[in-house]
Amino acid sequence: MPAQALRSDDFLTIRDAADVCGVSMDTIRRRFKDGSLPHSRVNEGDATRTIRVPVGDLVAARLLDAAPVEASAPLEALAARRSAKLVAELELTIATLRSEVERRDDVIKELRRRADSRDETTSELREQLRFMRALANAEQPVAGRAA
Repeated sequence: MPAQALRSDDFLTIRDAADVCGVSMDTIRRRFKDGSLPHSRVNEGDATRTIRVPVGDLVAARLLDAAPVEASAPLEALAARRSAKLVAELELTIATLRSEVERRDDVIKELRRRADSRDETTSELREQLRFMRALANAEQPVAGRAA
């Protein structure tokens, strides 16, 4: 959000309203459903049907102090908090993904080690089979010769 002043006729999303008021998004949704935010509206043209809440309704519902609205409190702090939260969430996601990649790399190394071991065993068994076939062929009498 750009740095600007809150006015009582501004409309906020549920997330912005929750951030500005210091409550959860569920609280704003409950207040919307119970009629405590009577001038809120749903954007019908929006596929997500975003609910917009007027700042004046937040003040009337005592979710927001009127003083900051009258004093034109900047929304810059709201944007900074949201950005910090997103950065923290992304850092956690990155750390989790790195850990998962390391775990999978270890699994891949173990599978390659096992495959190499099986390849060696297979080669040894093939060599033994060739040797046994050669012995078996050498022990068979030649046809037409008297024993």
